[in-house]
Amino acid sequence: MNFAELIPILIFTVLASIVQSTTGFGFAITMMALLPHVMDNYLMATALSGMGALTLSAMVTLRHIRQANFKMILPVLVGYLGTSTVIIPLSKSFSGGVLTKALGILLIVVSIYFIFFNNKIKIKPTFINGIITGIIAGVGVGLFAIGGPPVVIYLLSATDDKDVYRVSSLAYFTLSSIYATGLRVASGIINGQVMMIFAFMLAAIVLGGFIGEKIFDRINADKLKKIIYIFMAFSGVTLLV
Repeated sequence: MNFAELIPILIFTVLASIVQSTTGFGFAITMMALLPHVMDNYLMATALSGMGALTLSAMVTLRHIRQANFKMILPVLVGYLGTSTVIIPLSKSFSGGVLTKALGILLIVVSIYFIFFNNKIKIKPTFINGIITGIIAGVGVGLFAIGGPPVVIYLLSATDDKDVYRVSSLAYFTLSSIYATGLRVASGIINGQVMMIFAFMLAAIVLGGFIGEKIFDRINADKLKKIIYIFMAFSGVTLLV
């Protein structure tokens, strides 16, 4: 891969980092809505999205770790570990074309939920519901590198404190992404080429995170989210057709 081919990946990384910094989640969703348009290797796209989400989440979590409620995210992690351990290694056996089509459907469904039903569907924050949420997230991460939506819905129902929600969700994404990255390394999905591309992405992640922090208080987050979700739906349609 030459530098000209890296340029769109770096631009996407900056955009995804801005999204996560301003909304509290969405790095992997943004990357997976964009990367399949410029990368033929679907599994490489999932690996880069997961590693980028891990880096950005860890940066914020370490700064505000005292606000994280680890008891709240524990059952989600339990469910996640169970399914991701099986799904991520198996993802190598799936056709990239089939997964790309399925990703398109997922993006459309997720965008419809967040545009029309966000904050209207509540999940009781019980231990069992947390495990079920983690199971769904593990499947999403294993196949699409996207496991955030069910976790966000659950955590929003579990706490009324927006700071606790934000840091707890990022703490979850940090821990789950560490595990997913380890599984991808063990499965051979993350190789030397992935690491080389990711090395270039690091600067873009830091830049996007910095920009996101600066504009956080200057932008209407709800309008930004709606723009992102509409874009996600459009991207999902293009992946399908």
